[in-house]
Amino acid sequence: MSSGQREHATRAAVLSPQWKWALGLFVLILAFVIGLHFDALSSMVTVWLGSRTYNHGFLIPPIVLWLVWQRHETLLREVPRPAFSGLLWLGAAAVLAQLGHLAQANTVEHFALVLMLVGAVVTSFGWRVARRLAFPLFYLFFMVPFGDFAIEPMQELTARATTFFVRASGVPIYLENWVMVIPGGSFLVAEACSGVRFLIATIALGVLMSHLFFTRSWKRALFVILSVLVPIGANVVRTYGIVMIAYFSDFTIAVGVDHIVYGFIFLSIVLLILIGIAYAMRDPEAVEPAGGPAAPEAGPGAPAGARVPFVAFGALLVLLAVAGYGAHLDRPLPVPAVTLRAPVVDGGWRLAETDPPGWKGQYPGADAERTWAIGKDGRQLRAFVAYYAHERPGHELISHRNSLLDSNTHQALRKGRLGGWKSSTIPVPAFLVLHGVEGPRTVWYWYWVDGTVTSDRRRAKLVALGAKLAGRHPAAALVAVMGEGEPRETGLLEDLLAHSSLGRALASGDLAPLVMPVPKELDGKGFS
Repeated sequence: MSSGQREHATRAAVLSPQWKWALGLFVLILAFVIGLHFDALSSMVTVWLGSRTYNHGFLIPPIVLWLVWQRHETLLREVPRPAFSGLLWLGAAAVLAQLGHLAQANTVEHFALVLMLVGAVVTSFGWRVARRLAFPLFYLFFMVPFGDFAIEPMQELTARATTFFVRASGVPIYLENWVMVIPGGSFLVAEACSGVRFLIATIALGVLMSHLFFTRSWKRALFVILSVLVPIGANVVRTYGIVMIAYFSDFTIAVGVDHIVYGFIFLSIVLLILIGIAYAMRDPEAVEPAGGPAAPEAGPGAPAGARVPFVAFGALLVLLAVAGYGAHLDRPLPVPAVTLRAPVVDGGWRLAETDPPGWKGQYPGADAERTWAIGKDGRQLRAFVAYYAHERPGHELISHRNSLLDSNTHQALRKGRLGGWKSSTIPVPAFLVLHGVEGPRTVWYWYWVDGTVTSDRRRAKLVALGAKLAGRHPAAALVAVMGEGEPRETGLLEDLLAHSSLGRALASGDLAPLVMPVPKELDGKGFS
């Protein structure tokens, strides 16, 4: 190392007073962000732990720290200037986080949390330093558990593409929903087989490699596109290979656990090939030099240290004000004890049983729930209602904890919104097709929030958010009916809704006839 390099390294290793002030401000803001939004951070980490799709979230913070360290010499030659304009970013992100919290929209809250971290950098160090850290700050967003929306399209794509290639190979195959039937057996393209887990992880890795290995924009864009297309294609090839191996081995190979092992090995090889492609295509000058152009000396204006108390006060004022107002809107209220009345039916319908064994929705946070078997002319439907006196943490109508699928007895084949719905008074239901030992079943369902009936999850969230912003704590419910057959076979369902208080409640948006308070003397002792 030359004497000039040693002198440069020595200067870089010593923090200037401006950097010490700015770092202190950043630590203070970061502590308040984490303290005020610890529940959001905790829920994000819980998703990382509980879902293998998002296990890579644990790797993002250390990768970002490494990326920052790669730039530390360049950064230390900058003059940090705490930015009052960063308070606008910080405040907007804090408002978004509160809206996400009020709407029980975890993805929005997690996204806003990362936005606040970026805002803390801008506020503490200024825009010039933030621009130097543009990619590491962008890469932080891969911490957010996001991508579940792609599961069903990927299941559909994988099932259809695999069916096409198997049929093109001369093997008879029949596709129904996401079940592929070939001579000797069948395959369900389940969520784990959709390839979304591999896709999300590969995109995160591909974006990182495109930054590290390439400097030309077209190469970076091309490699990111490859990082999307390769895992999708590889998953189709994997599924096709498993089906063909099972067929030619008379279902002695590539069934059960071993097809998961084969798939893991194949996708690992694909990932290594993708990394090899990036390395072979790399630009020699891709690694950013530790130095870089010298930063300009501090210009006129208040020194960084003089700004810190005012910026710190502004940041804490913004964060505390937004959090305080959010807490006021979401203040806890007493939860009335309620139970559910059985629907009143006529027109030849008969209530056969309350809470019968078998299928029921899984809504562990509901304040009241009931299942009823209702029959007519030898055919039977099951109605299920989960009711929330008002939503609160752990008691949300729309949550990853809730499901209309009993995984012990059924598998999900398909879901969506029903087309060709004939009723003009009851909104179009969503549907979920289940497969169990008794054959295919369809669950039609609606969300009821503050008098609004919808099958759209996002609209239900927005209605609840609007009510909370108006100072109300609305009741909410899930109403579902399960029957035999395909989603479009709604004749029996429509007949039940036309001749029951359940249908009248959905048409009017008033669930009061189905809900009744539990007398105080019975509260906590059960009610039947």
